[in-house]
Amino acid sequence: MSSRRSIWRHDMAQSLNVSFSREMADHSRGLRKWELTILREQCKEKDLEEFYMAYMRRLHKSQLYSFMTMLIFCTGIHSALLLATLDPEERDYVYEDVSVYLGGTILTIIILSLNLKQTSPKVYPLVANMCAFVATILLMLMDTSVTILHMYRRSVTLPVYINFIIFSIYCFLPITSHIFAIILGFLVSAVYVVFLRIQVYVWINQGSPSFRNPTKAASFYVGMICMNLFGIFMRLAREAVTRMTFLDKRQCIEEDILFHAAKDQEKNLLLSMIPKQIAKQMEDDVKLRIELMKNPHLSTSLDKIRLKQTFIEPHDDVTILYADIVNYTKLTTTLDVKSLVETLHELYVRFDDGAQELDVLRIQFLGDCYYCVANVSIPNEEHAKSCVKLGLRMIKDIREVGNSRNRGIDMRIGVHSGSVLSGVIGASKWQFDIYSKDVEIANRLESTGIPGRVHISKETLDRLDNRFQYEPGTKVALDDALLRKHQITTFLIVTPNEIENNLITRRSVFVRAEFSEEASMTLKIL
Repeated sequence: MSSRRSIWRHDMAQSLNVSFSREMADHSRGLRKWELTILREQCKEKDLEEFYMAYMRRLHKSQLYSFMTMLIFCTGIHSALLLATLDPEERDYVYEDVSVYLGGTILTIIILSLNLKQTSPKVYPLVANMCAFVATILLMLMDTSVTILHMYRRSVTLPVYINFIIFSIYCFLPITSHIFAIILGFLVSAVYVVFLRIQVYVWINQGSPSFRNPTKAASFYVGMICMNLFGIFMRLAREAVTRMTFLDKRQCIEEDILFHAAKDQEKNLLLSMIPKQIAKQMEDDVKLRIELMKNPHLSTSLDKIRLKQTFIEPHDDVTILYADIVNYTKLTTTLDVKSLVETLHELYVRFDDGAQELDVLRIQFLGDCYYCVANVSIPNEEHAKSCVKLGLRMIKDIREVGNSRNRGIDMRIGVHSGSVLSGVIGASKWQFDIYSKDVEIANRLESTGIPGRVHISKETLDRLDNRFQYEPGTKVALDDALLRKHQITTFLIVTPNEIENNLITRRSVFVRAEFSEEASMTLKIL
C-alpha cells in the first residue's frame, strides 16, 4: 500500500513538473515575442522589411505633424508668457527674443515640410536625416541665440529647449537610423555642454558668483545624459511596439483576406451546385437555426422548421442529360476494387471538366449513372447544344480511357429538354436533386439508346438550330410505354466520325462513278 502511494506521489510530482515547465516555456515564449531582435527576424523571414519601412515612412509623416503642432504650441506659450511678464524697461529686448523664437520655429517647420513631399524609398532616408539634422541645428541656434543676446545684455538666461530638442531627436524627428539618432543626440548634448561652459565662464568674468558652484553644472550634465538614455529607451521601445503592431495588423489583414477568399470560394462552390435562389434560402435558414440553437428553450421551433422548411425552385427551360456506362457489371466482376475506383475517378474527372467548360451543372453520379442539367444554376441560353456537346465529349473521353486501360467500355446518353423542379431535401443531411416527368423522360432516352450514341428528343432537337446531323431514333424507343405516353419522338445524333466516314464513302462512290464514265468514253473512242 505504501509503495502504491509513493508511486502515485511520484507520478503527481512529475505531472506537476511537466505542467510547470510548459507554463514557464509559454511564458518565456510570450516574453520573447516582444524582443526587438525576434521581431526584426520575423519581418525578414516573412519578407516584410520593405513593407515595414513604407509603414514607418507614413508613421514619420504623422509624427511630423504632431511635432510641428507641439513646437508651435510650445513656442506660442513661451512667447505669450514673455509678453505677459513684459517689463517696460526691457520691451525692446523681449520683442527681440520673441522674434528669434518665432523665426526659428517658422524656419524649422519649413525645413521639416520638405520631408512631407513624396520621395522614392531609396532617397527618403537621406532626405529625412538631412531635414532632421538641419531642423536640429535651427532649433539649437534659436535656443542659444537668445542666451547669447542676454549675455551681451549682462543678464543671466539659460537655454530653454535643451530637453525638448534631445527628446525630439529620438521620438519625433524623421530619423531612420538608430545610430544616427544616438550620435546626433549626444552631439547636441556635447554642443550644449561646451556652450554652457563658455556661458558660465563669461558670467563668472562678469561677476556672477552663483555659477562658481560645480554642483549645478554637474546636475545639468547628468540631466542631459539621463534625457539621452530615456530617449534611446523610448526609441527602441517604440520600434518594438511598432513592429508588433505592424505584424499584428498584417496578420489580421491576411486572415481577413483569407476568410473572405474562403467565404467567396465556398459561395461559388455552393452556387455551382445549387441555384442562387435556393442557396439564399438555405443561408437564411442556417442563420435562423444558429439563432434558435442559442436559445435551448426554442428547440421545438427548430424541429418544426426542419419538418416544414423546403427549398424548391422551378425552372421552365432546361436540358437534362443522363449517361450510363455500358458493361459496368462486367467491370465490377473483372476488376479489383482499386482499379475500378481509379477508372471511375478518371472518367468522372473528365466528365466534370467538360461540364464546367460547357456551363452544365452535374447533379450527381450513382455508380455507373451520371446525370446533369443545363440552365439551372448557371444561365445558359444554348443549354441544349451544351448538353449534346457534353454527351459527344463524354463518349470520346470514355473511349480514350477504355483504350488506355484496355477496357471495352462505352456510354449510352439520353438528352431531353423541358422543365424541372430543383430543390434540397433532408433535415440533417441535405441532398440537391431535380424532379419532373422530363427527368424521367431523359432517363428513359438513355436506357433506350445505343452505346456510343447521343439519344435526344424532338424537344431538344428543336433547340439545336440545325447545328448537328441526326437520324431517326431507336426501335426500342418507339415501343417504350413512357415515351409513347408523352408522345416523345427520338433521334440519334450523328457523331463527327460517322460524318467523316459518310463523306469518305460518298467521295469514293463519286470517284468510282466518274472513273466508270471516263472508261466507257475511252472504249467508245477505241
